[in-house]
Amino acid sequence: MMKKSIAVGVTLFVLGGLSFWPAENSRMAISSTVVIDLPVEQSWEKMSDLAVSHYYVPDVVDTQILTEKTQGLRVSRRVFKSEDQYVDETVVEWNEGSGFVIKLHNETFFLPFNEGRFRYQIAEAGEQQTEFTGTMSFEPPMGLLGDWLFRNVLASPIEETVDQTVLSLRYFYETGQPVSEEIRATL
Repeated sequence: MMKKSIAVGVTLFVLGGLSFWPAENSRMAISSTVVIDLPVEQSWEKMSDLAVSHYYVPDVVDTQILTEKTQGLRVSRRVFKSEDQYVDETVVEWNEGSGFVIKLHNETFFLPFNEGRFRYQIAEAGEQQTEFTGTMSFEPPMGLLGDWLFRNVLASPIEETVDQTVLSLRYFYETGQPVSEEIRATL
């Protein structure tokens, strides 16, 4: 019994120490890219409408713009998972015609990371096509322990969400139709 208690104590001490030890490169990023069958100008027109994320982002039911401005730097929106669960997103970088970065903050539900951002980026992929890349970047909590947990446990579900978001965005842009769970399962 004493050996078991010592082993548990040492394990907790090591894990606790790892959670305070900073990871060398703590920022992580997961990207997904698709080609959209629309010219880049039309893709930008759709992408710069920040009020429609609930039509293509998995598990999002509504989007509300919180600022007077609806496009550009410092525009904020509230993205709802349910009536009382949301995360605020603020544009922290705006590159007219090619992309922007939103910072996630003020969440009312658990996000498994510190300082999350999502980059929307487009480029011409042909005469009537656009390459879209979505990149989720974040900083895991808990130092080296958090770094290990993300790389070995949480990276896969986050990668799946980024992939679903990017594929759903393509469907929404090309069809103009919101993405249902049934449609998402076929993408």
